[in-house]
Amino acid sequence: MRITVVGAGALGLLITGILAYNNADVKLFTRRKEAAQRINSKGIRIIKHNNEFRVFPKCTCMIEDIADSELLLFTVKAYDTLN
Repeated sequence: MRITVVGAGALGLLITGILAYNNADVKLFTRRKEAAQRINSKGIRIIKHNNEFRVFPKCTCMIEDIADSELLLFTVKAYDTLN
């Protein structure tokens, strides 16, 4: 299943990181180009029980890149859905 997490805040990064760590087909969508570039280059770092891991899911700010998604998980604040 092709999953896209919409929103690159704390919750979106955590969910995307866990899914990517477990080999899910997951992308991250953000409206901020700088955030997408940073995540694509540095990945997502997660620390769990003194173990650290880094995953590199595709992150994009282009709506066309997520058109093939089968599941969208929205992790944005309600007021961000207005625009």
